[in-house]
Amino acid sequence: MIFHQLLGISKKDFFNTHWEKDLFFSSTSIQLERVSTPLYEWPHNKLKEIMEQGVLWASKNSQTVDNRFFLDDTVEGMSLVEKLLCIHDDGFTVYIKSIEKFFPEVRKIVADLETELYPMKVQFNLFMTPGGNVGLNPHFDCHDVLVWQLSGEKEWSFWKAHTQAMTDHTPSASDVKKTASIISSQQPIVSKKISANEIFYMPRGVIHAPKAISYSSHISIWLQAPLIESLPKEGTNESQVNQDNFKYF
Repeated sequence: MIFHQLLGISKKDFFNTHWEKDLFFSSTSIQLERVSTPLYEWPHNKLKEIMEQGVLWASKNSQTVDNRFFLDDTVEGMSLVEKLLCIHDDGFTVYIKSIEKFFPEVRKIVADLETELYPMKVQFNLFMTPGGNVGLNPHFDCHDVLVWQLSGEKEWSFWKAHTQAMTDHTPSASDVKKTASIISSQQPIVSKKISANEIFYMPRGVIHAPKAISYSSHISIWLQAPLIESLPKEGTNESQVNQDNFKYF
């Protein structure tokens, strides 16, 4: 089963022991050679295809430029790909949303995972960061995440979640403010170097801060369970939810 190959643990053991509870570190037996190569080695036609789909942005210390920057033709004499490689060379992390759309081997893994984890939705997002740089400052995600290190090394720091009661897919303004307060006043509960072919699970809400040690490529796997607010409410005329549909083993 693809879940066991990816995490080195059975689905039942994972959800019984770690899901929504704690960090879990492991290694994976799966490799993605084409996706794990540095951005500079990617075929220009592949990069151009991705950029024209509007699913790419770049960030350095949480200063972000989105796909519109690359499509802006006011910078004369530079192609889309040249602008991308230039900003990447300046230390910006390049983020490609839903990388499975562009690589059949990744798409197959996503399809298999979604079959095993139904009704959870799975999305693979690729981050490529030059060594010594930070793409995003400390933050948390509103969904559970698997981080799969494809190449290079990253140092990750983690703080406890101050909330897991998510009602949206992005943190609220008050949650962002609370996160900043925690970062400034508390030390991380865990700091760990993650190397190629290692993978870890991070429950939603866990505050995290990654920094590339060497040139790093990793995939952030969003495990998106149905939000509570999206489920039928008691006392309405909507069909009742079969709770068995929301068990993952």
